[in-house]
Amino acid sequence: RKEMPKDATGAKAAAASGKSKKKWSKTKSKENKAVNAVLFDAATYQKLTQTIPSGKLITISSVSERLQVNGSCARRAIKMLAAQGLIKPISVNSSQMIYTRATKKEEETTPEKAQ
Repeated sequence: RKEMPKDATGAKAAAASGKSKKKWSKTKSKENKAVNAVLFDAATYQKLTQTIPSGKLITISSVSERLQVNGSCARRAIKMLAAQGLIKPISVNSSQMIYTRATKKEEETTPEKAQ
């Protein structure tokens, strides 16, 4: 145990000498960024047409994560599926597009209305 001097300046000096210098913390390495595809290949396109229309909630981010494609490819894919009638829009906004799967009842009634 160190003995502290009785005067105030000596106490501060003794306390300061007992502490070690502040060490710089090592920087944390960044996580690896996701390397997403910028084009659809045959396998990804097949996965798009089979798995995405069966989901309850279909957004740009969910398509991007599932298929490992970038956001612009996911937006185009969602628009294509909506044009084919495989998914239906719930809320379409400039910032967020939310779609869901098209049910069979709606698909059957749509052609009847057209006739």
